[in-house]
Amino acid sequence: MLRTRPENTFLIFFIIDVFSGFLCLTYTLRGYSIGRNKGISII
Repeated sequence: MLRTRPENTFLIFFIIDVFSGFLCLTYTLRGYSIGRNKGISII
């Protein structure tokens, strides 16, 4: 039961990739909004 099939491995990596991308996007938007509120332009 511990032997992973290719489909399960791909699904796990896909979920991790989407989750990390979502976190990165959230932190980027949060930092951008905080920078705008403080008058700092983030390029």
